[in-house]
Amino acid sequence: MSEPVFNVPPVTLRLCLLLLLSYLLSLWLGVWPGTTGGTLALNVQAFRTQFDPGGGLDLMLLAALPGHALLHDGFAHFGVNTGMLLAFGTAVERGLGGRMLVALALAGAISGGLAMVVLGNNMPTYLVGASDAVHAVAGAAALLMLRHSNVSGRRTGFALLCFLLGINAILAVLGDVAMIDDLRIAWQAHLGGLSAGLVMAGWVILRLPRG
Repeated sequence: MSEPVFNVPPVTLRLCLLLLLSYLLSLWLGVWPGTTGGTLALNVQAFRTQFDPGGGLDLMLLAALPGHALLHDGFAHFGVNTGMLLAFGTAVERGLGGRMLVALALAGAISGGLAMVVLGNNMPTYLVGASDAVHAVAGAAALLMLRHSNVSGRRTGFALLCFLLGINAILAVLGDVAMIDDLRIAWQAHLGGLSAGLVMAGWVILRLPRG
């Protein structure tokens, strides 16, 4: 029997469907502050003030640390992140398993949010989108290619890693000039997610037999 055209592993498929469901709900519930759905947008400044003298932890702000990854501002934003998750998530799930894929995506979202809190400026900022989670998964996919592929695959993994680092370095230099539809691209979150993915996946992959 021939394999199906879209042979997507189950966990990758479920994560993509979760993003799709969240996107469809956001069309009704909203994405930005002042809407029901917008409660999951990470308010960077408010998150910082939790730790000021006299401040207190806000459970909704803590929930937004990973939860912002479920929100997308428009179909293009959703489509790019979901497409990348579909591609890189498939490679990671096949190489490291579904549980590791979920752990990478979750760690990437949390690390991306924290990176935005630490590295972001003092302007009012709300973070939405799964790009930090996707960067974690993409970083893991690059390491898998570097570790287990043939020469061509290792070159592809190296090129992917260089691209992820390079494009975000360019975005960091451009600063507020790098905008899409009047929204700043959160390179801080991207690098935070990528760092989490490289550390977590690297720790696991180094313990696997070389393929």
